[in-house]
Amino acid sequence: MAWKRKDVLKVESTSEFQQWMAKRRRWLIAHGKLLAEDLPSK
Repeated sequence: MAWKRKDVLKVESTSEFQQWMAKRRRWLIAHGKLLAEDLPSK
């Protein structure tokens, strides 16, 4: 069962999710799974 878009947007807007995503990106970069230049610009 897929998540509803409104529920996804609600979760993605939380600070906890943002912190988790930042940690995940750092891990992916450290393990060569994501290039640093692939990070979204702020």
